[in-house]
Amino acid sequence: MTKRWYVSTHAHETSSRTPMSRWIGAIFLLVGLAMGGVAGYEALQTRAFVAVAERMEGVVLENVRRESRDSKGKRSVSYAPRVQYQDRAGVTQEFVPTVSSSPPEFEEGARVTVLTTGDPATARIQSFASLWTMSLVLGILAVVFVPLGALLCLVGFRQKTWSWSWSRRT
Repeated sequence: MTKRWYVSTHAHETSSRTPMSRWIGAIFLLVGLAMGGVAGYEALQTRAFVAVAERMEGVVLENVRRESRDSKGKRSVSYAPRVQYQDRAGVTQEFVPTVSSSPPEFEEGARVTVLTTGDPATARIQSFASLWTMSLVLGILAVVFVPLGALLCLVGFRQKTWSWSWSRRT
């Protein structure tokens, strides 16, 4: 009778502790899901606002300069338009959107369409940047964070070492 050698593999956890990639993955996954939820909520709110908002003719009076500094002290400048329009009652209203850009999105004197629900605090310029920036940025981040988090979680669950043993069967 001839004896044969067989190779068997045995997977076992590297340690009794949870791998760090599993925790990091779970955090990325949860943050990504939260960002995706907020992006979806913002998109639905914007869509509902656009559906009911009144459209008014407005004019860009000036571009308001906004300065900011990063953590290293580097200064950056962006511009937000100051827009004037007349509401339904004929009262002149002004607003400065929260979204700013560099270079300025609109030139001084440019005519823009203003969306409002009657309350001057809700006024927005009808432009892609003004309406959809928040949803777009959060949605893109969610598309990155969710798969990355899921991948890290899977790697954490599958993190095993393989031991090889040679056995002789008769």
